[in-house]
Amino acid sequence: MPTTDDARYPFWSPDSRNIGFFAEGKLRKIAAGGGPSQSLCDAADGRGGTWNLDDVIVFSPSPNADGVIQRVPAAGGVPSNVIKTGTRYLFPEFLPDGRHFLYESATQSEKNGIYLASLDGKENRRILADTSSGVFSPSVPQSRVGQLLFLREGNLMAQPFDAGSLQPAGDAFPVAEGVALAQNNFAPVSVSDNGVLLYWTGGTGGNALGGNNQMVWYDRGGKLLETVGAPGNVLMPAISPNEKTIAFSRLAGGGNRDIWSRDLDRQNEQRLTTNASFNGLPFWSPKGDRIVFGSSRGGTLGDIYLRASASGQDEPLLATPNQKSVDQWSRDGRFIVYSENDPKTKGDLWVLPVGEDGKPSGKPVQFLHSEFNEIQGQLSPDSRWMAYTSDKTGTREVYVQPFPAADNEMRISIAGGDQPRWNRDGKELFYLATDGKITAVPIIVSAGPKPSLKAGTPAALFDAHIAIQNQAFFNYDVTADGKRFLVVTIAAAASSTAPSTPPLTVRVNWNAASKK
Repeated sequence: MPTTDDARYPFWSPDSRNIGFFAEGKLRKIAAGGGPSQSLCDAADGRGGTWNLDDVIVFSPSPNADGVIQRVPAAGGVPSNVIKTGTRYLFPEFLPDGRHFLYESATQSEKNGIYLASLDGKENRRILADTSSGVFSPSVPQSRVGQLLFLREGNLMAQPFDAGSLQPAGDAFPVAEGVALAQNNFAPVSVSDNGVLLYWTGGTGGNALGGNNQMVWYDRGGKLLETVGAPGNVLMPAISPNEKTIAFSRLAGGGNRDIWSRDLDRQNEQRLTTNASFNGLPFWSPKGDRIVFGSSRGGTLGDIYLRASASGQDEPLLATPNQKSVDQWSRDGRFIVYSENDPKTKGDLWVLPVGEDGKPSGKPVQFLHSEFNEIQGQLSPDSRWMAYTSDKTGTREVYVQPFPAADNEMRISIAGGDQPRWNRDGKELFYLATDGKITAVPIIVSAGPKPSLKAGTPAALFDAHIAIQNQAFFNYDVTADGKRFLVVTIAAAASSTAPSTPPLTVRVNWNAASKK
């Protein structure tokens, strides 16, 4: 549909004539029959909406921990808070009365679950402890009891629910197996008023940091060359300079993560970190003898650590009060690039000067900061240009600026993009487009006292079926010749016998047992 670029989490109006959705930092709507979309209000990073018969839209404007549930007229206007108590509120869903709605709370484990709330703010209580979004299937004729659909341990479940008393009305029963949560514990499930059920089996397991993923090699045309290791919760791949080893992050017990390395010739793996914390974002030194990475072991997510790639102790390099993401160890070895979340200026780009041993040779230097997020910094092979991602337009786009001057911003992507990566000859820049395609941009740099950079037209290479998008980290890497790509995909898309994208399943009469 035109004018729906970057659209996410669509939802229907009660009369099926309009579709609400989130795009470019706005809550929008569009007529199902066509025409331009209309902005209704601000929604920085919307996570679900719902529309009642009184033309009230309730929505989650952001997945942040200090989020709210808001309401706004379907004609647009200034939104007002329905719920605000300093936690993550996601994916609201109206019940048939149009006054009560379900939503997911997902911050503190002891309080996570599916909640029921009212527009007037008088009711707000947990009805299920499962960390999943929920959808409601209306009652069958001659019954007030409908079904609350949600996910539990990979199973699609139905909880009988009395829409009159607003209470559970029996024991939950399974409807389908092998249905995984998508990001932010979103249940990829929908049901019509007459009970037709639709669900998707390609979720990530609910964790915004991945589920059942698979590392694979693609060529520039998107041909799957080979899989790397077994499927699992693996992310953040990094190819060593000699291209014989990769580093990556794998989920450990208790929700922690560790850095692992894999010898591509011998096909064996080695666990590099053993601290019970988040350890991720690995990047190799230019010589391949060290790895820099982020860890939460000091209490702040993303504090920067260093270790010898094969053995040795983890050494702290940089600890600050703000959350950080390691972005790169520059090809000339002089800088570690990272982004830091500032409460006032959001994501800012910094560089840490380092010596040959990887130890700091000077104080961190701020390269770029604004009221927007600037993340995923990548210095060109000669360290004269910085590519990065910014959301200054309301959606993520890839830019390049001279380094260290930062005095000439050039937009590289044309319709959304992030995760920029340089070809090692500096003549090409890759990024992940909004539609999930790895995209290549020719780069021409003119010589002289003040070199200039010119970007060519972006060309889509292939659909990466990438497992995780819209995060601060990188989920693919590219070889020195720019011909092979190591990508973390959805595991189902990496199977030669499976369709490239897991299918949607339609079910009818699934709740026949509840009618008896």
